[in-house]
Amino acid sequence: MATKDNLLESLKTKDISNLIQCIKELSANDVLNDALAGFSRRLLQELWDSVQSMFVEELQNTAMLVFCITRLAHGTLMSQEGFDLFLPPSFIEVAILIHGIFPSLGPEHASLKDDISRLFESWWLKKGHGREELMGNTLVYLLTKSTGPKATKSDVARVYAVCHVLDSVNFDREGAGALVDLLLQCCVLPQFLNSSQGVKFLAYLFTLNPELTKMLHQTVKNHLPATPVSWHAKFSEVYLKAWQEAKNPDMREVIEHQCIQDLMHRAVHAQRGGQSSIAKVLFRILSLIHKKKTQKGVEAMLTRLYEPILWRSLMAANSDVRINAALLMFDTFPLQDADLNRQQADAALQKQFDIMHNLLSDPVPEVRLFAVRGVGNVLNIYWELIPADVSVPFIFHDLIMFLLQVIKCFITKLIEDLAYDVSSPAVREAVLKAMQQLCDNHLCIPLLQNVLPLLRNFVHDTSERVRVAMFDLLLKVKGLRAIKFWNLVPLEHILSRLQVDSAPIVRRIMKLIHPSFVPLQEAAGEQVSRCVTLVKLNMAAARQFYLNLPRCLSLEDTIRYITLLCKALIESAHKLSGKSAQSPHEDDDDAHTSKDDNVGEKEKDKAKSSKSKRKLRKTNKKQRPTAVGQESDEEDKPEADGELEDMAVFCGLVEAVYLMHTVVLTELDANTNKEVKEGLAKKLSVMVREVMAVSKDPHLDAALVALAGHLPSRALPHIAQNLFKRLKSGSCFDGSIDLKLMVKSLVLWGKAELIIQVVKDSLGSIFKNGEDSTPGVSQAGRNKISPELACALITNMITPAECRHILLTKNRQDLKDLIDCLIP
Repeated sequence: MATKDNLLESLKTKDISNLIQCIKELSANDVLNDALAGFSRRLLQELWDSVQSMFVEELQNTAMLVFCITRLAHGTLMSQEGFDLFLPPSFIEVAILIHGIFPSLGPEHASLKDDISRLFESWWLKKGHGREELMGNTLVYLLTKSTGPKATKSDVARVYAVCHVLDSVNFDREGAGALVDLLLQCCVLPQFLNSSQGVKFLAYLFTLNPELTKMLHQTVKNHLPATPVSWHAKFSEVYLKAWQEAKNPDMREVIEHQCIQDLMHRAVHAQRGGQSSIAKVLFRILSLIHKKKTQKGVEAMLTRLYEPILWRSLMAANSDVRINAALLMFDTFPLQDADLNRQQADAALQKQFDIMHNLLSDPVPEVRLFAVRGVGNVLNIYWELIPADVSVPFIFHDLIMFLLQVIKCFITKLIEDLAYDVSSPAVREAVLKAMQQLCDNHLCIPLLQNVLPLLRNFVHDTSERVRVAMFDLLLKVKGLRAIKFWNLVPLEHILSRLQVDSAPIVRRIMKLIHPSFVPLQEAAGEQVSRCVTLVKLNMAAARQFYLNLPRCLSLEDTIRYITLLCKALIESAHKLSGKSAQSPHEDDDDAHTSKDDNVGEKEKDKAKSSKSKRKLRKTNKKQRPTAVGQESDEEDKPEADGELEDMAVFCGLVEAVYLMHTVVLTELDANTNKEVKEGLAKKLSVMVREVMAVSKDPHLDAALVALAGHLPSRALPHIAQNLFKRLKSGSCFDGSIDLKLMVKSLVLWGKAELIIQVVKDSLGSIFKNGEDSTPGVSQAGRNKISPELACALITNMITPAECRHILLTKNRQDLKDLIDCLIP
């Protein structure tokens, strides 16, 4: 008989067979408890330390044994690839034993568990004998792994490969709860919804059991408000694929009524809100099903499921319900069953048209808005149904006449009624957008030619969004050959909006008309002629046009166009100066007197001398023959016709050059454009001198001075000197040139120090009790300006941002001296 000494000895020697024999004998004789009671604490500690060591060692040996057997079994399966599978009964028994211990393996045996799972997956795919007995624990393992935080798409693919194991599962039994919970998790996990095999697996789940289908659908609905937009298409695909793959009529009916129709009902009655509202989510899901209605049976299914919901909801008292129902109706239009006869189909179609008319006249503006958008889509669809060939069979004649009548009725309602919906700018905007949509259909063009001119006054609508839609329509029309946008809206109206409208409208107007007024592909003379035309049509609009033109052209094209206008102005100035010289009745004294206010005698003499030299060079150039293959420079010069003799046109062109130059000035300041800036400055300096020499208009003088302010002072020394003399003498109040413009130009030319000195001379004596602010300079050498003018100079000098930057960087000390001078 075994004793406790035999027990301790077997543990020390780690003799498992002897240990088992001892424990059996002690247990059989009921002395095991007595033997253990005689153990001290030290002996108990030694006992269980030995047991733990033996147990861990045996488990490791067992795990290694299972691993080796698993690899051997997998190799046996793979070695019979291409042959009839032979599985000995003992092989199947071993596999069943491994399947039994599969769930008991812990996380430390993750690799072994995966190998066991792959063995049984291969067994299933090869349709081996007894495979049903090996997949219960395997499927649970695969689902657990694929729903874990580290799951991948490959895990989902493994689940889908063996998904038909679920065909034999009884989901109504009590023990299926854990499996059902795992399946419900799959519906809202990204690894399933973002993979094609995961979507197929979910669709398959919906076809297994009616109760499971209801639970899956409820799980999807509960998570819809928090799901990303990209998942909505996946849910739509799951529902439609499940409906198509359901072979059992009862299961298909469950999917139709418990799932798809439930979505329809909730989509109609959902509360509207932002982009993430449940109404928008459900609409996206159903819309993707609507797009598949060309597939077999889908349209009939939609018609059948919408019948008890849609038509009743379109007449509901709640406006949100009517909007939701209208969106669904327009999205799935035309909604009819292919199995209906012709009379029934016509009646169903007429019913939908009548509802559309009612929606267009709905008392709620938001309902009318969505109705207009939907009718635009319907018109686009039905125009496609009308054949281009009028010689159609007689049986189609009634249908074509019916469609034409529907189109004309809807167009009339949109143009004559809803386009003038004073209660809702959004409705008016929707009408214009519907017209834009029709412009994409070439079949609509003949009718639009007569309809669109009726909308011309919408460029002056009080709502900016309506005006934006109108100019978007004009841009759409611009791309059509059959309709010209200026026949829809007169150019004068467009220019008047350019003059006063907001930035979004101005951008669209520039995109619309700038190729017409700045045809870069045309000859130089034609480009100048278009510019003159714009200036004569609307001077204020021309200013806005050229202020925004550089944003429509590249820097290179803008510089080229500015140069072109400079050449035209110079050529016209030459012609005007030539006419003045040939006029025998011109009063030279009066001419010189008026020019003294603008430039100075030296500037005029220099300009005349340069003109005579250029004329002489031109004469010699014309007398010399041009070499073969060499073009004359005169061909590149724009032709300046008599239109430029008008000083107002001169002023308009100079302002155009000034505005474009102002916009591109920042870009020209870059180091890469330094040479371009210098070359352009030289050309502008020549133009300013030449045009100022023939100017007889104070507005033109002001435009020239404004342009000269952005040019280097060394390029126009006489103009800078003349302006400073006029400012110092007090003649700047004669109204010829704005004082603010004069001061700004002088500061930009670096003459701020002189202005500050003049102000000190005027105000210093007042604050210093008559004492001179600058010792050593006699009062006789200064012509003091009035205190009012001195204050105006200070104000106009520090107001412009460009001037403040120059004053603070280059004339800080002068400003401090001025402040000290003004302190009593």
